[in-house]
Amino acid sequence: MSQLTEAQCLIEQGAMFPYRQGFRNTATGGTILIGFKTGACSIYYDDAPIYHFDLDGRWQRAFIGADLNAPDTPKNLAGVPGTHYLKALDTSSTALVRLREGNEIKIRRRALGFAESVQLDDRIRHVAMSLYEGITSGRLQPIDPPREGRTAGSPLQISELLDFFDRVASWDATAWIRQKENYMATFGPQPMSPPICPGPVVLQATLGDSGDKGVGFGGSRTTPLYVRNAEEFERHIGRVVTLWGRRLAQARGIHLAGSDMIGRPMPEVIDALETTTKLMSDVTLDVVRQVIDPPRSPRKSDIHMMTHHLEAEPPTPEMFREYRQRGLVHLTIGVESWREEVLQAYGRAWRIGQLQRWLDNAAEADLPVSAVWLVGSGGSAWPEDVEESAKRIEAIAWRPGTVVYLLDAAETAAGAIRGQLGIRDDNAAEVRKLHQLTFESAKARGVKVLPYTIDKEWQ
Repeated sequence: MSQLTEAQCLIEQGAMFPYRQGFRNTATGGTILIGFKTGACSIYYDDAPIYHFDLDGRWQRAFIGADLNAPDTPKNLAGVPGTHYLKALDTSSTALVRLREGNEIKIRRRALGFAESVQLDDRIRHVAMSLYEGITSGRLQPIDPPREGRTAGSPLQISELLDFFDRVASWDATAWIRQKENYMATFGPQPMSPPICPGPVVLQATLGDSGDKGVGFGGSRTTPLYVRNAEEFERHIGRVVTLWGRRLAQARGIHLAGSDMIGRPMPEVIDALETTTKLMSDVTLDVVRQVIDPPRSPRKSDIHMMTHHLEAEPPTPEMFREYRQRGLVHLTIGVESWREEVLQAYGRAWRIGQLQRWLDNAAEADLPVSAVWLVGSGGSAWPEDVEESAKRIEAIAWRPGTVVYLLDAAETAAGAIRGQLGIRDDNAAEVRKLHQLTFESAKARGVKVLPYTIDKEWQ
C-alpha cells in the first residue's frame, strides 16, 4: 500500500478543518484538500505546494516544494524540501529556507524584491483561478470527508468555494498596492510585539519613542514620540479593523503598542484600555451569510503591553490592578543591557536595579510579566560578558511563571547603532551559552529562560 500524501491524510483525518473538501484531479491523479478553520483557508496539493489564506482571499503563507533533481536542493532534511513564503499585512513578502549547518537546522530569511513579490502574488492568484476552472469543468472530482467520528468534517457548498476563489483572484497588483497604501496610512513604525503573544492585532495609542537619541528598543528605527488623542485613537482602531478585515478572527490577542504607553498618566492609560476593549470586543461583519464568513472578531481580546523605559516611576500596584480590570493581561519588559555604558548608548537613563521595582509592583498586583533580554547589545564597543549576564539574571527576583526570552541584539539593531557599537551580525553562540548558564537555576525557581528569534515568527 502506497503512503498517503498530506492532502489525502487531511481529507480523512484533518479535524483542525471542521469544513473541508477534497478533490481528485482526473487529469493527473493528484489529490487536493481545501480546508477552512477559524479565519483561514488552507489548500494542499498532495505534499506540496501548500497555500494559506485569510478569508478575504489574501495569501499569508505558501510552501513551494523544491525540484528534487536540482543540484541546490537540500538532500539531508526530513520531509519535503522547499521554500516557505510569508506575506505580511504590510504586503512585504519573505522567503524562508531550512538549511542544515553542522548539527543544527537553521532558517535563512530573504526579503523578496518588488518584481519577485508581484510574480509570486500572481502565481498564487492563478492557483485560485485554476481551481475555479477545474471544479466548474468537472476536471476536479469531489471527495467528501468522513461524516461521523472523531475526524468528521462538513463538506462545503461548491458555490461557497467558488465565491472564495473569486476573492483570491481579486488580489491583483492594484489590490495589493491599495493594501500597502492603507497600511502606511494606518501605522507608524511598528515596535517589536511581545513574544508571548505572537501575531497580535497591533494598536498604536502612541507613535515613536521618547528620549533624546530617538532609538527604539534594541536600536530599532523609530520616530519622536507622538500621543494620539481620544478621537485620533478611535479613528486609528477603525482603520486597523478595516485593514485586518476577516483576518481578525485569527488574532489571539491585542498589542496596545507604544513603549511609553504604560508609563503615561493613569487617566490616559485607562482611556486607551477602555477604548480598546469597547471597540475590539464586538467587531462583526455587516452580513454573516456563509460558513466561511463567521463573525469578524479576535479570538481573544486580551491586551498586552511592552516597555523598555524603566527610568520612570513604575505604576503602583493599585494602578496595575486598575489596568488589569480594564483588560491588560500581560506586561513585557525589554532589557537592552545590564551595563550602564550600553544603556547610555541606547539613550536609556535607568539602571538595572530599577527593573526589580517594576517586577515587584506588577507581582503585587498579580499582573504576569515576561522579559526580552538582549544578548550582544554592546557590540565590539562593550563586549558581552556572558558569565556576568548570567549572574545578573540569576540575581533578579523573578516571579515564578515568568519567561525570560533571550534575543540576539542583531535582530533589532538598525544601521546607526549597529555601526556605532559594532554589533555583530550573529550572536547565536552567546545566546546559547547564556541559556545554558541560566536554564537550571531559573527552572529551580519556576522561571523559564528561552532563546528567542524574531525570524521564527511565521505569523
